[in-house]
Amino acid sequence: MIIETKKLEEARLYVERMCESMDPITAVKAEDPACTLNNPDFLKTMYFVKSILDGIRTGDLQSRDKTPFPEEILEEFRYTDDVGITSLLKKIYAPVAGSNIQKLSPQLAGMWMRDHGYITDEYNEKLGGDICIPTAKGQKIGLYYKTRDFQGRKFVQIYYSRPAQEFVVKNFRKILDYRRCEEVRP
Repeated sequence: MIIETKKLEEARLYVERMCESMDPITAVKAEDPACTLNNPDFLKTMYFVKSILDGIRTGDLQSRDKTPFPEEILEEFRYTDDVGITSLLKKIYAPVAGSNIQKLSPQLAGMWMRDHGYITDEYNEKLGGDICIPTAKGQKIGLYYKTRDFQGRKFVQIYYSRPAQEFVVKNFRKILDYRRCEEVRP
């Protein structure tokens, strides 16, 4: 399942507001004690939903029956061509395809890369919205991007060259174990 970061953050914001007994859209505090937003059972449920969304954001949601990530598969990784993060992770997991191991999600990899200054969001007037692009630091490790077209819709894809892929493999354990500590506020 692919989760769009912006939609996840918007959902988190709305649920967080409801946890604080506020209207999710207007952020106006519910004053009436009989309002659903002040119902203790409703609030417990919203805090539960918020914990799930936080787990998705940080990559903490894992099945309890997953086996630990086998570090030795990193030694088997071989560069073949420049790819995006999803394809790179598929290549890394190819030797153990179908097994029930702990895996790194593209979303968590992206958060780690963003939080460590390798990629950033920037408004692009041509595309009419924010795009994710490599920073100068990201370019130094071999990240680059291309504008692509899919069914008439233009988007930007970040590519990982050989040095960038080797960087991810070298830092794989750090990225897999990364837990985002700070709260993100729109």
